[in-house]
Amino acid sequence: MTDDKSQVVFDHEAFEISYEDMLRFMNAHFTQTACPQCGEDKGWSIDTGNGPEPTHDKLTIYKMEYANGDMFRPFVSSACNYCGSLRQMAAKRVVAWIAENPEASE
Repeated sequence: MTDDKSQVVFDHEAFEISYEDMLRFMNAHFTQTACPQCGEDKGWSIDTGNGPEPTHDKLTIYKMEYANGDMFRPFVSSACNYCGSLRQMAAKRVVAWIAENPEASE
């Protein structure tokens, strides 16, 4: 199993990503904020919360199931505020980057 795949049992706490950490990740990796589909720079919306009620401190983690149904890829998703186009990022890559780049203490 590669490190991009997860077993059927899903522990969403293993993929907890704060809104602030996601902004740090995006600022470190994305050179532009304009949507690659429509070209507009109207911002991006990111879903928060993994339960029935949205929260604003942790991002929603989605599971993209593989065709055979035994495996899935956890990811976070953002939507262009202008056209609604979706951008997905592998949660394991984001979590790994956060662990390697902890927020500086003040």
